[in-house]
Amino acid sequence: MKRNPPTERAPRWRQVLRAKLFSSHLSTFRHSDRTLDLGCGWGYSLIVNPRFWLVDGDADCISHLKQVSDRAFLCDVAARLPFDDNFFDNVFSNDVLEHLTKEEMDHVFTEVRRILRKGGLFVNAVPNWRGYQLGVERDVGHKRFVTETEIRNCAQASGFQIERVFKSPFSTAWSEKFAHNKLVAVCRLIA
Repeated sequence: MKRNPPTERAPRWRQVLRAKLFSSHLSTFRHSDRTLDLGCGWGYSLIVNPRFWLVDGDADCISHLKQVSDRAFLCDVAARLPFDDNFFDNVFSNDVLEHLTKEEMDHVFTEVRRILRKGGLFVNAVPNWRGYQLGVERDVGHKRFVTETEIRNCAQASGFQIERVFKSPFSTAWSEKFAHNKLVAVCRLIA
């Protein structure tokens, strides 16, 4: 896999804003659940839940996170993940799928199926098309724009059922005006 550019570290205020405003879907996970942040970057999700497990392919990010969590692992997210079968209650990715080829995305869904318990959630947030039109940076390792249809097809082929798809933080009406809105797909493992 081609190495992505280093993950940019946002200032603390921006991390908190992102966690509070852009990640309301993360609060659906109970603190007692075993939940994996797949492609965690600098680990802003720990602001929402300090018990999340973390995996990323950026050595600098994981080195930093190992100082604050014993649940941080260095791993290419498009390869075999270093966890046992049925290990997690939930898995989520924020701004990860657009960094993968179609084949890598298919593999990620298959691998998440392996490590997720039946009935568990796999939640994905990806940039919306409007963001690309309004100038979301493409030279940060984005390989492609990921559509809702692609996520639905990949999920179904991997044994997931789409429970809900929504725009975050703003609804569809407002999402057309906001470059950093996300498409969020909530998938439940049924097979």
